[in-house]
Amino acid sequence: MTNSLPCHIFAVQVNKKRLRETSEDIKDETGLYRLSFTQLLEQLDAYLNEHNDTGILLMDSRSTQHTSIQDGRLIRVYRDWRSQTKSSNFVELPLFGFSAFYTGLQLADYVVYLIDRSSKEAGTASGNTELEEAFNLLEPKIQLLKIPILPPKINFEYR
Repeated sequence: MTNSLPCHIFAVQVNKKRLRETSEDIKDETGLYRLSFTQLLEQLDAYLNEHNDTGILLMDSRSTQHTSIQDGRLIRVYRDWRSQTKSSNFVELPLFGFSAFYTGLQLADYVVYLIDRSSKEAGTASGNTELEEAFNLLEPKIQLLKIPILPPKINFEYR
């Protein structure tokens, strides 16, 4: 039943502490935004390309009514990414809205909450059954990129 859900969920999850330990290039929040948003654009564009489709990115506005600094930062990242990409399946710049007014953005916030919660509670016995069930229903549809990408653990056996 889950595979018949008409959705695909793409997410980028950044472990800030581990990333700063492993990458000298990421020094501040701007660098983190740039890295994670670029990776998300790559994922989404590859999906659209694979399905010979186009799309528009609707994003939850990070800015307040008095400032558009954070949204402007994402627009600059998008334009930089777009200038380095031969072709893109996005038809225009990302559109910004407030999740309080857009059901789709509210749903995205909820899914992000489920992903974050699941990552933090992995391997623990605590949890909320309803939230676990919701995550388990969506999990097959989630394409999650974790940054930094850690090498697989290698177990050495000494004899």
